[in-house]
Amino acid sequence: MISEYAQLQGVDPAEVEAGFDGGVEFDSLIGVELAIGLEDALGVSIPDEDLVIPEAYESLHSFAAAIQACVDRSHSTSTGGNA
Repeated sequence: MISEYAQLQGVDPAEVEAGFDGGVEFDSLIGVELAIGLEDALGVSIPDEDLVIPEAYESLHSFAAAIQACVDRSHSTSTGGNA
């Protein structure tokens, strides 16, 4: 998440890490762009309905939690529910 955001925004990863819980610019436009890169990087599908939750855009941290939920569901589905 940190490296994808840093690359997308052209900032140092250490700066992103320092502002992970609300100190870096983050909104739904950045989130949607970030989700596209994360789908490729993580090899999971991020359903559009998971991206319409306003709370996911409160900070990079909250967005990461929403993406982790997608990863967890994808893993659970691929392992037959035995995550």
